[in-house]
Amino acid sequence: MIVNVSKLDVNAVKRLNKATAFKFSVKYIVLYSICFAICAFAFIYGLATDEKDLITIGLVMMLVVLLCCALCVSIIILNKKNLKKIEMTMTDIITCEFKFDEKDFTVKSTGENINSEVTYKYEQIFKVIETNDTLFVFNSAVSAFVVDKDCFSEGTADDLVLILKQYIKKYIYKK
Repeated sequence: MIVNVSKLDVNAVKRLNKATAFKFSVKYIVLYSICFAICAFAFIYGLATDEKDLITIGLVMMLVVLLCCALCVSIIILNKKNLKKIEMTMTDIITCEFKFDEKDFTVKSTGENINSEVTYKYEQIFKVIETNDTLFVFNSAVSAFVVDKDCFSEGTADDLVLILKQYIKKYIYKK
């Protein structure tokens, strides 16, 4: 199966980046909210029982959690800025060709500033996320190949999905 992508689908990459940033932010905000609630409970309990040590510990821990939450928010803001820079440079890639075989696949990228060809075994794939029109083939936790299902010149997207499901343990379908 050969997939020819004449132009990188920047919108698909933007959707993936936003979903990743959102997942990151929700996970940490929930974690810090739970920690803050526990510290607030200790503070309130200390007030109710007139325990000065518990009041002090609860107050200090709430301040620490708030600082950590502020750090988390700043990381999210920096990630969004970096994603914008990455999206601006994505137009450098002019052509990508994916050749999927039974045991491995090859990615050939050519453009103004790039000319490479790399072969990967399916066992090297970290995970696959399938949407209605795109396959995101992750070769690491943070890097993915974007395969448009409508760009197959040989074979079909359904054929590729069958092969990927044989090898990939973490296969996710999102509408």
